[in-house]
Amino acid sequence: AIGKQGVAISKSLINTLYDFLAKYYHVADLEEFMRLIVQPEEEGELIVLFGANARIAGLARTTQHHLRIGMKPVTVFTALMYFNPQYKVHPSVASIGLTQGMSYKLAHPHEEIVYIALTNTPLSYKFINQLSDSIYPKPSQQVPNQILSVVSALKKLNGWISTGSHPMVVHSPLVPIRGQDSHTHLEHDELDEFYLETNPDYMQGNSLLTYIPLNLANIHYGLKITAEIPMHSKMTLNHQGAKCNNQDARHLPN
Repeated sequence: AIGKQGVAISKSLINTLYDFLAKYYHVADLEEFMRLIVQPEEEGELIVLFGANARIAGLARTTQHHLRIGMKPVTVFTALMYFNPQYKVHPSVASIGLTQGMSYKLAHPHEEIVYIALTNTPLSYKFINQLSDSIYPKPSQQVPNQILSVVSALKKLNGWISTGSHPMVVHSPLVPIRGQDSHTHLEHDELDEFYLETNPDYMQGNSLLTYIPLNLANIHYGLKITAEIPMHSKMTLNHQGAKCNNQDARHLPN
């Protein structure tokens, strides 16, 4: 179930997702998968991404948090993301991961709302970068102090442990299996280099918290990307029920 309203997810789907994740990350057993990733008591969305031949291309788990930074309330949507490294996932998929936050922003236009993804590989960091040109951290840009204040409060709330020298690098729930991250061997660009410099120990289970402000301009940008990219197949489950949508995840060439 996702959320306190208790929408059931089939046992076969849970087992399939666990088998998928265990190929690429160290996860002890099904119980650990449920506790660390599915988090059935937390409100939010569990998003399943499908690629060629109905193979799972990845999954994402989003949750919602309410913080107070000084006297200012801030709503934060966080996302755990796990991708098949053999797939290149298009930004239309990423925008689906943001729909909960987008809907909330449209209903609360004067409230500060942000989206923070735990990017645990260069692939997931580049995936998020397709969504917006105002993410942090990013190459050649200093992270503003107000963003660091939100990150610090979120780390304290979730018990996330800082690792490394960058304040937005934390230890994440799962450690990748070595040899499975093929993406960084296929291409190296500015974003790859920045990620590897900022989070060099990601293969030890560290994630870079990647921040996107959910203002109306960013929502428009994300929706524009979604409208421009053809979609294929995806399933979304959340606390309001299960529904099927179209979405795209393409296989990388050999």
